[in-house]
Amino acid sequence: MTERDELRRLFELMLLIRAFEPEAERQYKRARIGGYCHLATGQEAAHVGAAGAMRDDDVLVTAYRDHGLALARGLEPGAVMAELFGRVDGCAHGRGGSMHLLDVERGFLGGWGIVGGHLPVATGVALELARRGEQRAVLCELGDGAVNTGAWHE
Repeated sequence: MTERDELRRLFELMLLIRAFEPEAERQYKRARIGGYCHLATGQEAAHVGAAGAMRDDDVLVTAYRDHGLALARGLEPGAVMAELFGRVDGCAHGRGGSMHLLDVERGFLGGWGIVGGHLPVATGVALELARRGEQRAVLCELGDGAVNTGAWHE
């Protein structure tokens, strides 16, 4: 793939995420999505850039604004939307909803609904990989609210 092709792929992925979030919002406002639906509209470039820098065998652990990161990591848009609707063909089999997307095979260990609650998970995954001697990275996405938690400081 040429550099131009890669840039086009990344741009198209940003467009996909930008289209996905408003549709999720529309469906949530129509009461078709249960629970909460935390959006990250406007953060498409950050999501695509972060996920694009990862290798296929790296691991991504996210907070609850995870739709764009899931799509950037390669989850199928239909499976992500199905999860928002609580359908069995969703990426977490309809059990996770908006805040708890998951695809272990793609190294996407999902969103976590508790602010900062995923930091120890990411640290544990990184420790396990290091103990196994695996040369893999763990990217832990978090918002500014998470830096006010005990897990951040520990």
